Amino acid sequence: MNYHDEKCPCCNLKEEENKQETQVTPNQNQETKKPIALIQLSGGIDSTFVLYDWLINNPDENILVHHINLINHENRCENEKLAVQRIIKWLSEKGHNNFTYIESTFDYGNIGSIIKDVEICNFFIGIILRSSKWTSVKKVYMPIYRHEKVETLRQKRANRLRKLVSNDSILNEKLGIEVIYPIEHNTKREVIDKMPEGLLELCWYCRYGGIMPCGECITCMDIKKSYMNL
Repeated sequence: MNYHDEKCPCCNLKEEENKQETQVTPNQNQETKKPIALIQLSGGIDSTFVLYDWLINNPDENILVHHINLINHENRCENEKLAVQRIIKWLSEKGHNNFTYIESTFDYGNIGSIIKDVEICNFFIGIILRSSKWTSVKKVYMPIYRHEKVETLRQKRANRLRKLVSNDSILNEKLGIEVIYPIEHNTKREVIDKMPEGLLELCWYCRYGGIMPCGECITCMDIKKSYMNL
């Protein structure tokens, strides 16, 4: 069954928009206000929603938005970067500009294997929190779901992810950092339903690169199931 139709968010993007680049720079308007929180923005649905929700609920505060250009055999780095550029542009145009944007790059080279993305994220969280430039950051937002009564393969995977970020107590005790899971009690469909018009379509959720989502990877299947229930 082909689910790439008018409901599918990424499929509504014109091909030329996928190729269009928007220059992303740190938000000049917020440079004088130090960020109090940190979120890793992948360009996917979950991190995009968590960022949007934070911005509209904390208009007088600043959040540090970090994107990792993650280069590996899945070849989705360019798609995610373009999604982030579109998302940042959309947020700024809507007046949700209470953020400071930074980015870095992690390249696996020819190692031949990869680890969980969240482990790379944690590595960079550690670097950022140890920087004297970002000592104002006291909260880290993790867009990870808590899993429901019957554990599916996806649920088991996310439970392992939560264990990988189980350094919460270390962050709390040694650095005074609070780790927050704002969508842990939500489902993917609930998050999709809460996304504002125009923002969902800018996200890239597929695990692989290409003009269109593959429709077969674990994240594509999550979206497919969510849209089938709409």
